[in-house]
Amino acid sequence: MDIDILRSLIEDTEQSMADAQLELDAHMAGVEEYRQIISDLKDELHGLRLAAARHQVSMDAPAAEEAEGAKLFSINAGVEIPASKAVNLDAMNRTDAVFYVMTVEDRPLDRQGIQTRMHTLGRVGDTLDQISLSLTNLKRSGRAVRSADSRWRAAITSSSGTSSGAH
Repeated sequence: MDIDILRSLIEDTEQSMADAQLELDAHMAGVEEYRQIISDLKDELHGLRLAAARHQVSMDAPAAEEAEGAKLFSINAGVEIPASKAVNLDAMNRTDAVFYVMTVEDRPLDRQGIQTRMHTLGRVGDTLDQISLSLTNLKRSGRAVRSADSRWRAAITSSSGTSSGAH
C-alpha cells in the first residue's frame, strides 16, 4: 500500500472516531440529566411517602372541610419503602454515611445532593461544610472521586483492593 493511502485512511478513521466520541458525549450528558431528574423524583416521592405515613389518620378519613362529592384516596396503600431506605445512617459516622449515600446512587452527586439524600434517608443536621470534610477524607483514603463538575462518586475498587479514578 502507498503511504499516502495509509495516512488518508488513518486520518479518516481518527475523524470518524472523534465524531463518534462527540456524539457519545452528547448522549451521555442527556443520560446524566435524566438520571438527575429521576433521582430528584425518587427523593420527592420518598418525602411524599414519609409525609403520607405521618398523616395516615387524616388521609384515611375525609376531612370535614372537603367539598361534597370529593373522593379521597390513601396514597400510601401498598407502598413499601425499599430495604436501602431502612439503613440507619445516624448509627454511622458522618464519613461512612456520606460514602453509603454515594454507593447507593448510580450517578455522581454534588454536596447538596448528598445532603438531600442523607436527609431523605433519615440523617438530618449535617452541614455542607461537614459533608465537604467527609468528602475530602474519602478522597484521601481513595474511597471517593471528584469529577470536573464538582460532583462526587464512590471510587471503583478492583478485586485486588485498589481504587480507580476513571470516569
